[in-house]
Amino acid sequence: MTKFRKPFVAIALALVGSLSAGTVALAESASGSGATFPQNFMASATVAFNAATGHNVSYANPGGGSSKGKSDFKAGLTDFGGSDSAVTTAQAASFDWAYIPYLAGSIAIAYRLDEIKGTTLSLSPATINGIFGGTITNWNDPSIANDMKTNPAWANTQKKSALKGASSVWSTPSLNTALVTVTLIPSVLKSSKGKTVELYNDTKKKSVKTATIGAKGEIAISGNVDSANSYSVKVDGKVVGKYGVVAVNLPDKAITVVYRSDGSGTSNNFCNFMKNAANSDWAINDAFTSCIPGGSSKVASFGSTFQGQSGSANVSNYIADTNGTIGYT
Repeated sequence: MTKFRKPFVAIALALVGSLSAGTVALAESASGSGATFPQNFMASATVAFNAATGHNVSYANPGGGSSKGKSDFKAGLTDFGGSDSAVTTAQAASFDWAYIPYLAGSIAIAYRLDEIKGTTLSLSPATINGIFGGTITNWNDPSIANDMKTNPAWANTQKKSALKGASSVWSTPSLNTALVTVTLIPSVLKSSKGKTVELYNDTKKKSVKTATIGAKGEIAISGNVDSANSYSVKVDGKVVGKYGVVAVNLPDKAITVVYRSDGSGTSNNFCNFMKNAANSDWAINDAFTSCIPGGSSKVASFGSTFQGQSGSANVSNYIADTNGTIGYT
């Protein structure tokens, strides 16, 4: 979807989806509701399962969120419930049931900020806490600027790859480490097999790391880098990308926070991360307005700068469509 071609950044948090299943394993007809994170997976999985078995299994679209999955299942309205957060004692059904892990993924902090022209921001847990807690309200806040000094932004200054059909992506898992992923289309992969991918320090004029191209069209290499130097990524000696640290001019623009308005396991896991990584005042709950320090009244006091959206897709779409926004998804 073109909506997701806007600048995004991801910070990984652990997230495990599970189905709460009743005692019937292969019913002729079974329905479920709940987490929206696995919505696309469930849509294809139920179709494939039904075609293979002749049974009729369905999953609500939209699922309604993890809280709804748990409450519908407890009330006997469904045969299984999708949840990205654990079932508490109060939420548990009175009949026998079991967790069935079926899907894993990560939570991302996503943003759209057109003014930085695609440069990736690197935000610390403390800064994320400030943004989602409502104390950091502008994109040029000193905390964000300091994060960019601590984790400089790298950019590709080469407009066109010297080898047609070859491209590169640069990321920095840590301050002085670069992870470069080179992608080759099938025809280029075929002609380049056995040749070399190289990360080259242009400033010091020496090779940092090399890898031999094999059967896979995606080659990843990592090496130590210095933010004071510039680097080239080469395929068989041809430069496919040139990288260096760039200055980021943060705009004087209000931040709009986008959060899940429904009962969500994604919110639960995000709040769990905030509580353990940044601020113990966060609570752990499926409802974001019950997680945030100060609760629902605090969120209400922020007015239009905090926007609630139901379901993972709606959060992502709102961010992709609206400049100046940030959320978790």
